[in-house]
Amino acid sequence: MTHDGNAAQDERPAVADIAAGALRACEQQLERQFGRIPTGWVMISLPAGRCNLYLAVNDAYCELTGYSQGELDGRDFLGDVHPEDQSAVETLIQEIMSDVTSQIRTDVRLVRKDGNIVYGRLNGSAIRPPTGQRYLAAFIEDISAAQQARAEICRLQRELQRSRRLASLGQLVGGISHDFSNMLTVIANYASLIREEVMVAEATESAARWGPVRWDVEQIEDSADRARRLIKHMLAFARR
Repeated sequence: MTHDGNAAQDERPAVADIAAGALRACEQQLERQFGRIPTGWVMISLPAGRCNLYLAVNDAYCELTGYSQGELDGRDFLGDVHPEDQSAVETLIQEIMSDVTSQIRTDVRLVRKDGNIVYGRLNGSAIRPPTGQRYLAAFIEDISAAQQARAEICRLQRELQRSRRLASLGQLVGGISHDFSNMLTVIANYASLIREEVMVAEATESAARWGPVRWDVEQIEDSADRARRLIKHMLAFARR
């Protein structure tokens, strides 16, 4: 019985050593295959109820995040995900751990070491080695330039919509200005005719009697002049 117990105790470390060796062999194989590719590549642990730690990364991922491989070794992957994206990524990882799916694909924002944000497209698959726990092997493509281009396109679209609204407003203002100018010309012409009649009346009759009428006509003409200046401003706006 004692001999059997010692055998069982000796067997447990041996199994752990085999599992660790198998995991390291998988890491080395994947590092040889993907370590030098220009796209970011990571291996992430999938332990139940614990942090999703980096197991391995390539140089491209280090350049993407600004961390060295030594700094990322054993670091929590979700800790480098933008806080607003963490919940969604964590849900996808939980689905892999619950065997709902074996693959993950999503766009994610990563927080670099210097605090800047980079946009990545994550494509990963769950890997189950012959012994030991599963892990996630994922490619993370830098799509920051594409994201910035989309943001610029959205900005230009908003500018275009604003320009179209202003163009429509300019056409409306221009149309109203021309119509108002035509009506104002009629008012000014009639005011001029009245002023001429008043001048004739003042020459043949009492000037004091026609003084108030002259003053009223002058007010009409002054208002017409101010309206003409306003129309010029409106037409200038419409042309812009």
